[in-house]
Amino acid sequence: KIVIFHTHFSAKLSVLKTMLYNRILAKCDGVCFVSKGLEENVRVVAGLNPSKSYVLYPGVEFVGVKPEDASEFRDQHGIPRDAAMLLMHATTLYKLKARGASLLMDALAKLIPRFPETYLVLTREGSFSNELKEHAKNLNIADKVIFTGDLDKPELAMAAADIYTHISYGDGYPISILEAMVAGIPVIASNIPGIDEAIING
Repeated sequence: KIVIFHTHFSAKLSVLKTMLYNRILAKCDGVCFVSKGLEENVRVVAGLNPSKSYVLYPGVEFVGVKPEDASEFRDQHGIPRDAAMLLMHATTLYKLKARGASLLMDALAKLIPRFPETYLVLTREGSFSNELKEHAKNLNIADKVIFTGDLDKPELAMAAADIYTHISYGDGYPISILEAMVAGIPVIASNIPGIDEAIING
């Protein structure tokens, strides 16, 4: 039996949960982590201590997109074809990513007066969607932040983007960053454990 961790812990577990998790992990043949940063997080923050652990980095498969399909994505969401489009995937599902999206919107509000033709696209529908939409309204940039909800073909959004942004306060090893690099899209991301194993500054 092998257990794979891919999600960052944002708070310590209760003593009971820690004991239960450690008992389960002790019976496993191995425990895999998608990054060294995540392994440290699980050990330090969650208090778990697997005896047989491994780091196994994930990979991605390139999905080609026709230029006209990428242009159609922009048209469907009201983004001019000559505008600068920033993208961040799955921001509305997790608290630490939602905090990052909020910070990204703060930066966008300062950027728009100088570069008015800049748009931010946030994908997925999650428990933090309404909170983030309200934040965009409070910053007076609601017309520049596009919430797509869940997408059947998220690769269309990636192909339409000029820059992929991944601003998060905690992560394992974001697949979306790899997908952006495979698609040849520049990446701006938080310098935190896990992400710093996927990209090199500069």
